[in-house]
Amino acid sequence: IYICIIYIKCCISIFIFIILFIAIFTVFIFFYIRHNYDLVSDKYYREGANYSTRLEIVTRSQVYFDIIHVLQSENYIALYPAESILRDSNKFDVWFYRPSVKKSDFIKEISIDGDSLTINKASLSRGRYILKIDWFMDNIEYAIEKDIFIEKTLSE
Repeated sequence: IYICIIYIKCCISIFIFIILFIAIFTVFIFFYIRHNYDLVSDKYYREGANYSTRLEIVTRSQVYFDIIHVLQSENYIALYPAESILRDSNKFDVWFYRPSVKKSDFIKEISIDGDSLTINKASLSRGRYILKIDWFMDNIEYAIEKDIFIEKTLSE
C-alpha cells in the first residue's frame, strides 16, 4: 500500500508538471504571435554592403551627439541643433525608426529656418523609437541616433 501511495503521488506530480509546462508554453506562443517583429530592412543587402561607410559616418558624428538636443512637449518634438551645425547646414533628414512596428516609421526631410525644428506627435504612435538624424556639413555626411520614447496623452 505504501508503494502504491508513492506511485500515485509521483504520477500526480508528473501530471501537474506537464499541465504547467503546456500552459506556460501556450502563453509564450500567444504573446509571440501577437507581437510583430520587423527587424530586417527591405534594403538589407544594400545596407549591408554600405555598412563600413555608415560606421565611418556615425563615428565622425559622435562629437555632435550631445549638442543636438531633443525635447518633447505635449504635442510636438523639438530638435535643437547647435549653432555651429545650423551655420553650415540647414537641411536634415529625420527618421523615427520603430524596430518593432515597421508601419510606424516616419521619415521627413526638414529645412530649418530658425534655431529648431518641430515635428507634430500626431504622426507618431506611443512607444520607443530610434531617432536618426542625417545632415551634410562642408559636403561631408553626418548622422546620429538617439533613443526616444513617445508619450501620448489619454485624449489622443
